[in-house]
Amino acid sequence: MLAACSAHVPGMIDREVRIDDTGREYGLYVPAAARQPAPVVVALHRFTENGRLMAKLTGLNEIADREGFVVVYPNGPGRRFEAWTSGTRDDVALVLAILKDLARRVRIDHRRVYVTGASNGGFLTHRLACLEPAIFAAAAPVMALMPKELSEIVPDGDPVPMLIVHGDKDRIVPAEGSNLFLRGNHSALSLQETIDYWVRRNGCEPGAIRTELPDRDPDDKTRVVQHRYPG
Repeated sequence: MLAACSAHVPGMIDREVRIDDTGREYGLYVPAAARQPAPVVVALHRFTENGRLMAKLTGLNEIADREGFVVVYPNGPGRRFEAWTSGTRDDVALVLAILKDLARRVRIDHRRVYVTGASNGGFLTHRLACLEPAIFAAAAPVMALMPKELSEIVPDGDPVPMLIVHGDKDRIVPAEGSNLFLRGNHSALSLQETIDYWVRRNGCEPGAIRTELPDRDPDDKTRVVQHRYPG
């Protein structure tokens, strides 16, 4: 059953954890019919946004209602996460503190903790998967590439199943990789270099199986092509 179930009302609530004597907020969504123990999805918002906007953007709460998992939405100070190893703030520690706080409130399935993020949150998703492979069962960065400095500091490690979603016409985070949109001297690998990093680290076969998925909305001017790396 849910720990502290009698004290917890299903729905979206705000929680606070303390990092270096500083309060940090996150949103917590526990569906009424959460599994026992409950899988967890950590959802990291885009730059200039917050956890509640991330919930609205993704519809994860509605999916959680259907599937019975818990969602946590960390809030980045100044509506931004620090995704760089050379940054002034450790947002990896923030996510780990949130998971520890969550485990005191809800009986979670530690084998099924997942992380996803969009844009700025997607960069932190790469960092979390790279540095904390024992914590996350899988990761799904969206609109984000692998920070170059991180790939150099951690060239390999334990595998983490990855779903990387990126648009080849993205103007803010170009698939070619660059310093565009990124602060200071920080840069990102290209999309292919990002994929190559995870293919190598995860021990996958280097050749992708390419599949054009059905075009579900011909009017949105997009197509989805899946590249699956076996192993």
